[in-house]
This record gives sequence, C-alpha cells and structure tokens, in this order.
Amino acid sequence: MNDNNNNDLIILTDEYLEVIDTTVTADELKNGVRDEYGCLYSKNGKRLLEMQSITPAEYRVKNETEVICDEAFCWCDTLEKIILPPKLKAIGSSAFADCRKLEQINLPKGLLYIGKRAFRGCLALAHVQHPASLIYLGECAYMNCTNLNYVAFPSQSVLKSLRNSVFYGCVSLKNILLPPLLERIGKGTFLNCSDLVSVRFPNSLKHIDNYAFLGCIKLKRVVIKSTLSHLGSKAFFGCRNLTGISLRATLRTLREDTFSHCYSLKYVVLPHMLSTINKGAFKFCLSLETLVLPPDVEQIDDCAFEGCSALRHVFFASHVTAFGPEAFANCTELNAISVPKGTKDFYDKVITPDFHPQIMEQDIGQIFNSLAFCYELGIRLPVSLLMATNLYRMAAELGCDEAWDNCQRLIDQYNSHIMNTTPPDTIRMEHKEMLKNRENEADE
Repeated sequence: MNDNNNNDLIILTDEYLEVIDTTVTADELKNGVRDEYGCLYSKNGKRLLEMQSITPAEYRVKNETEVICDEAFCWCDTLEKIILPPKLKAIGSSAFADCRKLEQINLPKGLLYIGKRAFRGCLALAHVQHPASLIYLGECAYMNCTNLNYVAFPSQSVLKSLRNSVFYGCVSLKNILLPPLLERIGKGTFLNCSDLVSVRFPNSLKHIDNYAFLGCIKLKRVVIKSTLSHLGSKAFFGCRNLTGISLRATLRTLREDTFSHCYSLKYVVLPHMLSTINKGAFKFCLSLETLVLPPDVEQIDDCAFEGCSALRHVFFASHVTAFGPEAFANCTELNAISVPKGTKDFYDKVITPDFHPQIMEQDIGQIFNSLAFCYELGIRLPVSLLMATNLYRMAAELGCDEAWDNCQRLIDQYNSHIMNTTPPDTIRMEHKEMLKNRENEADE
C-alpha cells in the first residue's frame, strides 16, 4: 500500500523495472465522485477507484482516466465489454479479475502497465492485442483465462519480461507472437497451456525459468536461436508431443528434468558450450535414438537419460570427468557408446547399465572436425558421418528448410563411406516433398 495521497501517476523506471501507484487511499474513497453507474472516480477524474458489483454489460471508462486502480472491477459478473480511454496508462492488480463474462477489451496505444492478476479468471476473454508501449506485464495477468486463444505483441513492442504464471492455465491458447525484445520468460509462464502448438522465440531471449512450458502437451518444436544462458528445471517437462529441440545458446547447464517425459522427442541439438547435464534432464524421452554430446560436456548426473528406451548410440566428444553411473539407467536398446581415444577404461568403470553396451574408442577429433554450419538451424553441429541422415531429418522436422546448405563437405565424406542408411539425395527428395505438402496445407 502506498501512503502517498498524490493522485498523479508515479512511474519509477530502472531499465525495465516499472512501479506504478495503482492503490487506493482512504482520502480518495472519501472524496471520490460516482457516475450514474455507481463507478467511483478520484476527484480530478484521472483515477478509476472502484465499480459497484452490479455493472452494465458494457461500460465506457471516462476519457480523462489514466489509472484503473487495484480490484476496481473485480468480480463484476455482469460485465461483458469494457471500453478503455486513449489516455489510460495503468491497469492495477486484479482490476478485472474474475469478470467471468468479459469478452472484449481494447488496450489503448499508450498503456504502460498491467498489474498482477489483472485479468485472472476472465473465462470468456478470447483475444488480446497488446500495445507497443507496454513495459510491464504482471504475474498471473491472464491466469486461467480458459477461452483465451489468441495473444499478440506488435513488432515494435519494448516488453522485456513475461513474469511468472502470466498465461498459466490458458488451455485454449494455440499460438503466441512473443515480444521481439523479450529477454525473460518467468516461472510457469505457459504452464498447462495444453493447446499451445508453436512458439517463436526471439533472438534476444536470455532466460527461461522453471516450469515455463510444463504440460504443454501439443507443443511440437523448440528452436531457440538466442543468447539463452539459463533454462530452468522442468522447463519443458511433460511436453509429450515435442519431437525436436535445437538450442543455439550460451547455455552451460541443462537443469533437472528440463525435457523429462517428452515421450516423442527424437531429435536433439545441444548447445556447443554445454558443460553439465543434471539429473533427469532427458528422463523417459522414449523416442530418442541417437545422442551427440558436445565437446565441453564435463558432468552428467545420475538418471540424466534414464528410461530412454529407444536410445541406441551415444557419442562423447570429450572426457566427461563427473559421471553418474546410472546416467543411462534402463536405456535397454543402448548398444554402442563412442568415446575419445584413451578413455575406454574410464567409461568401462563408470557406465554400469545391466545391458553392457559396446564402448568403442574413436578419433573423436577427426569425427568432430567435420562440422556442418547450418545457418537456419542456428548452431555449429559436431556431427559424425553416422549422424548425417538423422541431422538432415531433424532439420526438416524442425522446419529449418535450408539447414543442409553449406554442408557439402559432410555430404562428400558421407558418400565416400559404405553405410546402411538413406543417401542424402533421397533425403533431399523427401524433404522437398514434405515442404510441398506444407505449402499445400497452408493454402488450404
């Protein structure tokens, strides 16, 4: 509660930290003026303080209003449409919370601030278009808006953070266009958005917090071309239709259960600078078949890949110094592990699954010097020849249509070996056919 009785808008700006006074004082309640609908405004008309519980289906906020205060329309069950004035700069905490019939709201161009829980539980709200001016979107702002299916931020948006649980439980949300300067996605931001199919991550993204996309069961692809340095635990836990991930990032650690229980995950491109894979990071990824670990990986914890029952071959590019003996527990199809020369004895001791895969020493340096720099896929890939087919199919699955460009050296080396895999030319034809089908679907 702010004890300041000044009714003017207060904005304290430190980069993108915005604090705006949306609280109501005792003096304002005492000296306020009610309109014909029973809505209470401050004496100067710049702040809407509260609305009586029985409201009209449609209400137009007065033109001079700059602030809608905390809980002003909370539990207004009859409100269906609100028309906001062009001068509005702030919507307070829980301002429209639990307005269960609210279907339409226009967010004006000059709006700066939406407080926490502002539209929580607005069950009929379906579409939200945010203005470019918005600099603060509070925690749980649209939590449990179960009919919300479209959310957009314009290309000029300056918003840098989606705070915790902003879209938690928005079970009808299918697609979202994120702010182009977004740096942080908070805890549980899209938790249990069970209809979410796709998210385009901006290059500015640095931080994805715990549980951010947990339970997004229809999410299919994750491609992050950014300076991402933090990916929280259980960030994509239980995304059971997720088939491919590509992380171009400065990411050093994959935390506990990051991609655990992603049953359909088949293609994984890990950050080149990755050093640590924590417990359960890929636990029960039942479709993962082949894994290439980047050259900087130093630590793999117990159960990191537990229950990856389709995993057959793992390539180590370096000598992992801290290795959990149960890292590959219950990987029942794992039959081959390629390790750098001179490290076989170490891996024989630390890898102790019941099924005893063959551990083979290879000149990993030579294998990993054959690099495909795939511009659309967005990462420098350490790829062995045995991975060429999977790499290309992964690129196609991730929708990176030109990921095979500039990889002629890899293709030439591939063709010089006798391999029981599909030739690259055949894969190219498959890919072109897939793209053609996509275009036809889009036209329909």
